[in-house]
Amino acid sequence: MAGKRGMKMPPKINTLRQNIWRSIRIMRTFSISGLMTTVPGLKYDNAQKFVRRLVTHGYVSKLGGYKGGRPGDCQMYVLCRDSGPEAPVLGIGRSEKFLKQQGKEREEETDKERKEEAADDHDRPDATAA
Repeated sequence: MAGKRGMKMPPKINTLRQNIWRSIRIMRTFSISGLMTTVPGLKYDNAQKFVRRLVTHGYVSKLGGYKGGRPGDCQMYVLCRDSGPEAPVLGIGRSEKFLKQQGKEREEETDKERKEEAADDHDRPDATAA
């Protein structure tokens, strides 16, 4: 779809992560195994990765003193920051990283040019002194 750079695209509705986010918003307190029962086709690794990123970015926090190895016991999480029906976009996409890298390279080039111009101006004799 044509548009301008930086234009926000409409969210995809039935992605796994969107369905996970919808389940988290409904349950408020959840476990990864609970998410797997509510979201069809969800794998443990994908759910764990998404929840870990939500914890890192402050949308979800861990509950209680979980100790692994006990049968029937699992880490519980609670929703801290509800940003609305659209799943949060976590981290920077590849294209944004590329654009930031290009911007840094351009800044370095302009800084180098400014330093060269300043050195040239410093080396020139003053026109008012002559």
